[in-house]
Amino acid sequence: MPTNVTLKDPKDFKIIGTRVHNIDNHKIITGQPLYGIDTRREGMLFAIVARPPAFGKTLKSFDDTETRKVNGVKNVVQAHNVVAVLATNTGLPKKAATC
Repeated sequence: MPTNVTLKDPKDFKIIGTRVHNIDNHKIITGQPLYGIDTRREGMLFAIVARPPAFGKTLKSFDDTETRKVNGVKNVVQAHNVVAVLATNTGLPKKAATC
């Protein structure tokens, strides 16, 4: 760590002490912008990824029998060390992943 640091003179500040306008503020507070989470497409599925319960742990096995019984669950997929549950709405994968 440096022990003798020269600080900038406040007269040279460009942002501190000035009002910075966010050009998106009006759109944000009126709900106009679309974000990735706002996107909906016909036939679109939603997913949640279930990981092992602790860092460094590995997935040994899983039983998706009960998860697949949840109405709206379309698929359960294992990819390396995680399991993804795909369903027709945002709440279903989370509910199904806990089955």
